[in-house]
Amino acid sequence: MAEEKLMTIATYTYSLRAYLTRQRLESEGVECYLTNENFTYGIHANLEDGIELKVPEHEYKKAMEVLEQIKDEYGADQIRDKEVVVRKILVPVDFTEQSRNACHFAIGLADYFHAEVKLLHSFYIPSIEAMPMGESSLFPGTLDEHLHDIEFAAKKRMHELMNSLNEWKSREKLLNSRLSHILSKGYAEDEILEIYKVYQPDIIVMGTSGSDEKTTDLYGSITAEVVESVKVPLLAIPRNSLYQGIDSLKNIMYATNFDDSDFRAIHKLMYLISPFKMKLSCLHIRSGNKDPWDNIKMDALREHLNKQYIGKELEIDVIESDDILSGFDKYIKDKNIGIVAMTTHKKGFFARLFSTSLTKQMLFHSKTPLLIFH
Repeated sequence: MAEEKLMTIATYTYSLRAYLTRQRLESEGVECYLTNENFTYGIHANLEDGIELKVPEHEYKKAMEVLEQIKDEYGADQIRDKEVVVRKILVPVDFTEQSRNACHFAIGLADYFHAEVKLLHSFYIPSIEAMPMGESSLFPGTLDEHLHDIEFAAKKRMHELMNSLNEWKSREKLLNSRLSHILSKGYAEDEILEIYKVYQPDIIVMGTSGSDEKTTDLYGSITAEVVESVKVPLLAIPRNSLYQGIDSLKNIMYATNFDDSDFRAIHKLMYLISPFKMKLSCLHIRSGNKDPWDNIKMDALREHLNKQYIGKELEIDVIESDDILSGFDKYIKDKNIGIVAMTTHKKGFFARLFSTSLTKQMLFHSKTPLLIFH
C-alpha cells in the first residue's frame, strides 16, 4: 500500500505558535507533524523556510476545522483600526462607600469618553406569600406601609446619591459625563443581569469589599456572580482604592499562563487600553517544580508582543512564589501596578489555589482595581 500523502496546512515563523497549534491538533485526535526536527530545542527554528505543520490527507478536513477555532482564539495580528468606543457605563450601587467609590471611577471614565453613567439600585420587597401564615392578614395596613417605606427609602437614597455625585463632578470638573439612574424591584444579581441585557452597557463598574472586609460581604459576592455572567468588561473597584484620576492609572498587569488563550486575551486587552497611555506587564507566577519551558515561552511571548505592538511599553516577567496571591501582591507593589487585568477562564495555573477561579478570589483580596474581561 502506498504511503499516505502528507498535506501542509499551515506555515509558521513564530515557533511557539506552531508548537501550541500542534498540541491543540493532537488533543483533538489529529495526527500531525512539524517539519523541523530541532524545533523543540529553541525559540527560533528554520525561520527562513518557515515551520510547516503537516497532516495525513485523511485528517485534512478535521485539521482545518480545528485551525479555524484556533484562529479565533489567537485573534487578529494587529489591533483593530477602529477606536475603542464607550458610550454607556452601568454602575450597580447599594449606597455603601465602596459603591460610591466605584461611581467616582465610572464618572472619570465616562468623562474621558463623553459617555453616560447609569446607576442601578435593586431593592427587594418580600412577597405576601413569604410571610408566616396569618401575619399578612392581621396587619394589612402595616404591610402596605412597610412595602411603601422600602421603596420610598430607595428613592430617597438614590436622589441623595445623584445630588452628591453631581456636586462631586462639578468640583472635579468632570463635565463631559452624564448621570442617570434606575430603580428596580428584585434580587440584586437578577436585576443587574436583566438591566445589563436591556441597557447593553459597554462596561460595568462595581465596588467590592476589598481585603479588609469579610469575603461574605454581600455586594462583593454579587460582583463575583456578575463577573461570570456578563460578556462586557467589568471594572471591579476595591473600597480602599480611591479615585485619583484616570490618568493616574499608568501601569496595568496581566496574569499569563502562556497558554493558547493568552494571545487573544492580550490582543483584546491591548485594544481595550489603547486610548490610554499605559504600560502593560505580563506576569507568570511559577510555584513548585521549575518547568524549563517557562523561560522559552516567556522569551517567545516577549518577542511576539514586541513585534506586534511596536512602540508600546511592554514587560514580561516570571517570578517564583508558592503563594500566588502573595506573589501578586509583591509584584503589584514593586511595579506600582494601577490595574490588574484578568480573564474569567484561567485554568490549570490557578486550579491549585482556587476551587472556583482566581478572578473571584482576587475580587475579595485585591486592593487594586481589577479589569475583568472575556
